Amino acid sequence: ARLLESRLAGGEDRLSAARLSQLTARCRTAKERLLALDAPGAVTVTLLGGGAKLIGGARSVELSRDEVLHLVLDGFLPKVAADAPLQRRRGAIVEFGLPYPADAAITRHIAAFLAMHAQIAREALGGSGDAEHGTSLPLPDTLLLNGGVFRAEALAERLQQVLESWRGKPLRRLHNADPDAAVARGAVAYALVRDGAGAHIGGGSARSY
Repeated sequence: ARLLESRLAGGEDRLSAARLSQLTARCRTAKERLLALDAPGAVTVTLLGGGAKLIGGARSVELSRDEVLHLVLDGFLPKVAADAPLQRRRGAIVEFGLPYPADAAITRHIAAFLAMHAQIAREALGGSGDAEHGTSLPLPDTLLLNGGVFRAEALAERLQQVLESWRGKPLRRLHNADPDAAVARGAVAYALVRDGAGAHIGGGSARSY
């Protein structure tokens, strides 16, 4: 949205909060189209005018698939080392409806999560990490992706590539036919288990499910 704001604002420094909210919603829709399997090369994003100039004051700008891939992959799923620290500086996005972390890079948060639970994982699984690749982190060999964001194959592939670069060898990605509903189904299954229906799976990880 900030990228297109700079193109749409014209002589204005910034769009108003209401128009930026409208632009954010339209960019979200455009992003989902451009990251789909059958995505077009570009889409047009139109920002309506205000008041009596609702139609006449509308502005349009083109957003390409390459731009979206660059922004999303490099901004949220950058290729980083397994020991990459979280960045504490405040990013361009601070809050818009929901609070955002200072570091938007999901891959660095995953690295931090693995490091935080490394000792527990080593005790549960044995070994001292992935010695072959020179890292002390116990790294997963199987990947299961939940959430509609991973309907975009480019995002799933990037995350898999980063984890494989940390391991130094391929990992297996499990098929999830409906990532949008996976978390909800898991919550229902968990509730049923707590009610005595179904098998309870425990382990030596930080949490049992």
